Amino acid sequence: MIELTIDNHNQQFVLEIKDLGLKEHSDFYWFVWDNGLVEEENILLENQIQNLMNWHERILGLSSGEIYLPFDFSDQYLGCFRLSKVNSDFVMSYGIFDNVHAASPSYCRPLYRTKDMGNFIETLSPVKINVKELLNDIERIVSDLFKELSS
Repeated sequence: MIELTIDNHNQQFVLEIKDLGLKEHSDFYWFVWDNGLVEEENILLENQIQNLMNWHERILGLSSGEIYLPFDFSDQYLGCFRLSKVNSDFVMSYGIFDNVHAASPSYCRPLYRTKDMGNFIETLSPVKINVKELLNDIERIVSDLFKELSS
């Protein structure tokens, strides 16, 4: 379902869902300059691992309603997946909060929507997904990032 690649040339993470034609980019900047973290040996990968592990935990805890899974951090917006559970179905969309400034990954774990975040503007219409496949993909990506850390 989802793939995450590291584009060192352009210094960004690239998250792709080919079936939906979604390709989103997240600059390394906010992962590296996250002042909510004590600097680690490889803050970039460790911060992304923590971000994805938070996604996994939040998805497992979703029994109803909606959650936001942040991916693209910026001083102008915050790009997130919105995952909703309606009855037994999971529906996912992608979009941005237009009034989030200087968001860093550590400040969005967990992410609770507040009024001052502005509007959530969808750039990918809601689509029904297989949440087990999503969780498996997150686990695979986290495992791959841990391998990258140890190499």
